[in-house]
Amino acid sequence: MKPVRLSLVALFLLCSARIGFAAEVSVESIQAQRPNLANAYRLSLKAHEKVVAAEKADQWDAEGHAERAKALLEQASEELRQAARAGKNAR
Repeated sequence: MKPVRLSLVALFLLCSARIGFAAEVSVESIQAQRPNLANAYRLSLKAHEKVVAAEKADQWDAEGHAERAKALLEQASEELRQAARAGKNAR
């Protein structure tokens, strides 16, 4: 396995663990005051899960596009979480 690809896999595993933990903590805390952000956050996590499932089912790399999509979904999830946190602090 190429070093770059190995690094991407390691980064994905670390981010996946972080996202899973954040989902358990943040969605409920966001839901009460920011239901639309909480819903968007939940959907971004679900989209990430679907990409992973599609990747496993098809057992292909999609020429790196699946990895890029997962990275962007992770970034979107983090941005939504930060937006909810910033909104909570502003109130």
